[in-house]
Amino acid sequence: MRFMHARPRGRLYYEKLRDLLSPVGLRTAMLEVIAEGQPLRSAAQRAYGGSLDWFFRQWSRPYPRINYRLVDFSSRRRADGRYDNEVLVARDVAAGDAHPVEPVEVLVVDEDGVKHTLRWDGAGSGKRLRYVSAAAIESVLLDPRGRLHESKFGGRVEHVDFDNKSDHGIRFVYNSFGVLLNITDLSASLAADFSLSRIQDVHNQMRFVLFTSASATFGGFATYRYHFGPEITPDRLLNRFFVELGVTRLNTSFFEDAGAEERAATRLRLDIGLRSDDHLFFFEPMHKRRLSLDAGLRITRLDAVGGGDEDYLLTGRLGAGYTWIGTPVAKHTLAGKLSADMVFGNIDVKSQLLAAGGFGGVRGYAPGALFGRALLLARAEYRHIFMHDIDWNMGHYVYVRALGGAAFADVGLLSPCSSLDVTDDSSFYASIGYGFRMLYDNFGTLPALLRFDITGRLVERDRDCLGTVSDSGPTLQIYLTFVPPF
Repeated sequence: MRFMHARPRGRLYYEKLRDLLSPVGLRTAMLEVIAEGQPLRSAAQRAYGGSLDWFFRQWSRPYPRINYRLVDFSSRRRADGRYDNEVLVARDVAAGDAHPVEPVEVLVVDEDGVKHTLRWDGAGSGKRLRYVSAAAIESVLLDPRGRLHESKFGGRVEHVDFDNKSDHGIRFVYNSFGVLLNITDLSASLAADFSLSRIQDVHNQMRFVLFTSASATFGGFATYRYHFGPEITPDRLLNRFFVELGVTRLNTSFFEDAGAEERAATRLRLDIGLRSDDHLFFFEPMHKRRLSLDAGLRITRLDAVGGGDEDYLLTGRLGAGYTWIGTPVAKHTLAGKLSADMVFGNIDVKSQLLAAGGFGGVRGYAPGALFGRALLLARAEYRHIFMHDIDWNMGHYVYVRALGGAAFADVGLLSPCSSLDVTDDSSFYASIGYGFRMLYDNFGTLPALLRFDITGRLVERDRDCLGTVSDSGPTLQIYLTFVPPF
């Protein structure tokens, strides 16, 4: 059984009478009800000038599932230089529900800036609204005062107001400013993340990221995302396809070892892929299933040295990953991630390989310690909360909400730099660690996270890669970050 809209019945009657009666008639009816104690139906019928049995019968039923939409509009120039303008609006009703009769306002703006408010009485399932003006139509907005109550039905995933307008403004959103500090080697990674989309468009989005890191002097990428599938939040659908184009100026010193010199280089990359992600919260997800598949192409341009020519190296990449997060008991969350990546092509320098150490890999190894052509990676965490009812005001900027910890372990199978074989005994790497977590809000509204992690490796070995031997770095790796590890 489907119940009426959650609004109290009296408020529903008032909202619909407000659209049906003139302002004076509505005021007169309300004065009779409040000051004289007259029944609402009798007072409304006197103001309306006729029977309203149909009105009260209609709105005494369960609220219908309806969607209004702008179908089309057109302008035709007349012989006298004026324009015959037409706007077509329609109403869709879910199966089993009756078409309600309720007035609908349409705001039309002409190219000369003149505004017109057109009105459909709500009879039938659609209406052609016509008027004559000195200029053609520029934009149309259905229900400009937001008085209609629309709903999603029949598998609809678009925002209920998306089809109410002819023009959709652009929404430019600051997503986050990610910071990762490797305190052990004093390296830092910074990323500014923005997105661009049409207002109320849940399908199409552009993302822009600018970053610098231990391996990149600077870089950036732009991503087009097409979202599809079931609705997870009003702003996000379950699945997305993406195409990403990026450019990076590589930090040569990150890839250098004693006795080896890496040529300065710039990389251009193109990636495509699919993501399926059902998490509700980014900074403290208590449930998450994420599947990723992607493929990419990299062109690395090595700078000319000693009067020589520039060199171009072509590399391909394939990757897949699965993340699982669950909270079997309140304040105790289990998280795991499995991933597989490989690179192939004419690989001559370390900057073309996969880096398996650092915060995004086997965390007990330095970011520049492990390189290879293929990597199988398993990561697991036990996240727990010490206190989750905190409201510490830190200068009206940061409001601390919770304190917790995370015990974690990482295991990786890394191939040599010359092959894709991950079955050799020397391919196994592992580390364990523990971290402190602080959950907070910026300005009391934007959720954020701080993690302070200490991790140590369980396997100690030097690694030969492209003719040079590198060690695993300091025994303990310490990270301070403001983004989740996965």
